[in-house]
Amino acid sequence: AVCCIIDDAEIKLQLANSRPYRQWIERLQIKLESLPAPRQAAVPAQSPVALLDRQQAFGWTQEDYKFILEPMASTGEEVIGSMGNDAPLAVLSDRAKPFYNYFRQLFAQVTNPPIDPIREQMVMSLVSFIGPKPNLLDINNVNPPLRLEVSQPVLDFAAMAQIRDIEQVTGKKFRSFELDITYPAAWGPEGIEARVAALCARAVDAVQSGYNILLGV
Repeated sequence: AVCCIIDDAEIKLQLANSRPYRQWIERLQIKLESLPAPRQAAVPAQSPVALLDRQQAFGWTQEDYKFILEPMASTGEEVIGSMGNDAPLAVLSDRAKPFYNYFRQLFAQVTNPPIDPIREQMVMSLVSFIGPKPNLLDINNVNPPLRLEVSQPVLDFAAMAQIRDIEQVTGKKFRSFELDITYPAAWGPEGIEARVAALCARAVDAVQSGYNILLGV
């Protein structure tokens, strides 16, 4: 037997060329931007629900307007801020607070490298995937799951319209199903639990019926 030291790059090259990984990815991964333009991509009709009610339902605050939206609209640039917060704890405040304000991390958190997909694109990306992550070790799987690639996690009306019509343009490889995540305010706090239970049941039924993309609206 001959013993030798194999260079790291050589090992990786051998493994990379041992299987047609590129062809597998191209066959199983569909890019949303490569799909045909949607037939209905216009902004939906104005909701009958008042603007203020919708803003409150999604947790918008005056702080969001003053320190985020207004500077972005006036300068056309992303707002720079810090993670510091000297406001009273939500549980001790006499003002209404968004639900997520009641939770705090018990540790200091830093990002290294910075979360910057533009200047640090070699190590950071906003590309997201819809669908199950395939098992890289299961190379003999004859019917691996498909995944939909989107360039960023924030989708505009056109991208959402593409996902709604995705069944027709992908030969039913992807099927989308819409779930209404709202409930009447008259149900009160108990309505949250009932609505979540109903959503879970509908989601399970949709998946069992062959839908693989669920849209909360």
